[in-house]
Amino acid sequence: MSEGNEDFFWPSFTDLMTSLFFIVLVLYILTVALLKNSQFMMSQIFVAQEQQLRIIRTVEENLEPLQRDSTTFIYDSEYKRYQLAFDVRFEISRKDITPSGIESYGQTIVQIDKLGRKLESLVNGLQRQKVQDSSLANISYLMVVSGSASDLSGDDAYRNYLLSYERALALHLYWKKNLGIDFDAPQYHDIIEFQIAGNGIGGVGRIPGVSLIEEKKNQRFLINIIPKIGDVTKSLE
Repeated sequence: MSEGNEDFFWPSFTDLMTSLFFIVLVLYILTVALLKNSQFMMSQIFVAQEQQLRIIRTVEENLEPLQRDSTTFIYDSEYKRYQLAFDVRFEISRKDITPSGIESYGQTIVQIDKLGRKLESLVNGLQRQKVQDSSLANISYLMVVSGSASDLSGDDAYRNYLLSYERALALHLYWKKNLGIDFDAPQYHDIIEFQIAGNGIGGVGRIPGVSLIEEKKNQRFLINIIPKIGDVTKSLE
């Protein structure tokens, strides 16, 4: 190699190595930055998941009072719902909560009053908690009062659906008139979606009509309270 070529080679080699050094340095900085960002994102996801899990646990704990008071509600593990621990048996083809409309009226009405007050206390507690805890801003509940009918009256399907709906409606109107409890009032709309329904002689969890006495037990209403968990990530931002 001539002296002139050597003079040209070494400066070029130095420039190449310098360029490679800067490329490696930039790649190293980018790699470190990406790793830190990835770790940050993973930690954020972990925190969000933990907070979501806490919200779900809170919602479950909110309904525990229903499970603890076995005199009012019992948990039906087969159908994953709470149901009344006492019988409300309507007379055949009757829909009113009156002495002539319900069997054992005196004893039953005491339980109905207790049920209304207990649900009112529960809903008020859920509403206060929602105000105090911003992470529960997108949490609400669906309360469904669903009436049912027996297959004893000889009515057609339409009449049985109507009759079962009217039984559920009668409970709502009774609480509203006699106890001043209205779960459909605007003051509860942020925490409770209240619905009245009728299953006729259908629906899950009916009492098997192996006898007239057993089939008559289906002349009743059910109450379901279902959590409505919205996009909880919005309340975590």
